[in-house]
Amino acid sequence: MSHGSKHHRSAGSIGAGTDPGRVLPYTKMAGRDKAKYATVRNLRVLGLNVKQNLLIVRGSTPGWDMKTILHVTWERWLEEAKEDKEKLLEKERADRLELIGVTTPGGIKSAKNMNP
Repeated sequence: MSHGSKHHRSAGSIGAGTDPGRVLPYTKMAGRDKAKYATVRNLRVLGLNVKQNLLIVRGSTPGWDMKTILHVTWERWLEEAKEDKEKLLEKERADRLELIGVTTPGGIKSAKNMNP
């Protein structure tokens, strides 16, 4: 490639010439390794469409537009959601007990025996 060429990333020659007249099988070319998977973390989940079986995420995912994501790992998200749910339930329980007047200056009294 000389100066000013617009084909810096082109593949170059892939065949032998006019004798075979074709590209031989198993010629090394650029492409995706289909046996490998890419793990993408910290994507924001925007929505879930159960009817169309779609998970809508915000962030970059490898592949083409509207590519099917085959496997979604929920472990970290489930742990965080579980912790958030427990915090929210504890806050709601404390608010309910405060409304009925079961609180003391030191905190909640016998909260384990109370049904929310």
